[in-house]
Amino acid sequence: MNEENREKKMDNWIKVVTWLVTELYDFLSWFTGGFDGQLRAMTMLIVCDWITSILTAVIKRKWSLKEGINEILRKIFIFVLVGIANAIDTQIIPNNSAIRSAVILFYLTNEGMKCLKNAAAAGIPVPEKLKEFLMKMEKKISF
Repeated sequence: MNEENREKKMDNWIKVVTWLVTELYDFLSWFTGGFDGQLRAMTMLIVCDWITSILTAVIKRKWSLKEGINEILRKIFIFVLVGIANAIDTQIIPNNSAIRSAVILFYLTNEGMKCLKNAAAAGIPVPEKLKEFLMKMEKKISF
């Protein structure tokens, strides 16, 4: 295969991946009610929890690929629950109730607390103000 054909195949592959990522983003945006500030913050904390979970497991020499994959699947489930809450807000309860926001804030707080626990388990000092804020949010939002 010559260089020109390889470049064309690579360009096509990049176009397909770009299209898939764009479509996935559009679907998730529609399904979850849009990537507003709350959802972006929750997404950041989900990613932080996943990364800190892996780092803590590696530090403690307890990392498992199976557990890592299970953790990703659990994180995907959170987005499904946000989508369900969005459907309730937009399709079932008129006048935009706050179910979606409550679900997002619940998981935002939960993921933030898990990040702090991961940091503590890895021997990293945790800022007291951050811990206090998340504990306060956890008390306000618990179902």
